[in-house]
Amino acid sequence: MKRVKNLIFSPHPDDELLGCLSFLTEPETVVVYVTSGGTPWKIGVKTASSSVRAAEATLLSKELNFFPIFLSLPDGGLLSNYCLVENKILGLVEMFQPQTVLVPWSGETHPDHLVVHLTGQELSDNVKTIKVLGFEVWTFIPAHESYVGHTRLVNLSWKKKLFREFYKSQIEVLDLMNTKLEKRGGTEVFEIL
Repeated sequence: MKRVKNLIFSPHPDDELLGCLSFLTEPETVVVYVTSGGTPWKIGVKTASSSVRAAEATLLSKELNFFPIFLSLPDGGLLSNYCLVENKILGLVEMFQPQTVLVPWSGETHPDHLVVHLTGQELSDNVKTIKVLGFEVWTFIPAHESYVGHTRLVNLSWKKKLFREFYKSQIEVLDLMNTKLEKRGGTEVFEIL
């Protein structure tokens, strides 16, 4: 398998767009969707089926020219499948030998985000030849923290447009995303693991 520049582990389809659009647009980028996101993120909020969300992610990958991989592990069930998640992630890192790995940052509170982060942290602790970065999904990385060492500016209106166009099933979360993005002024912030 060809070595890639960026290997992004997105717990659910749309997390990658919320947290690391600036990396998605780089050549030689692979996005691994760990779950298919078919479970509601909040009680009372409807979500699309796994197949709809995978189709949306596939369309986004064609638009931005990155390679998608779908592990289709159970949404909301990564904690009970930690060893499986860890083995799959570490196996893909070994196969693709990326320069940079991106996972959700350590402050994310969703259990699926946390499991993917912990595997990224383990990778960072044990493989010094790969840069591992944590990206924001729903929880901000405090700007004053010492671990913020990597920022990238993205076009805010383009990011919103992509979200509206490609993740139509998740439009209910758009207001939350708008609030998050506007507070940052379009800057993506990354934790160095």
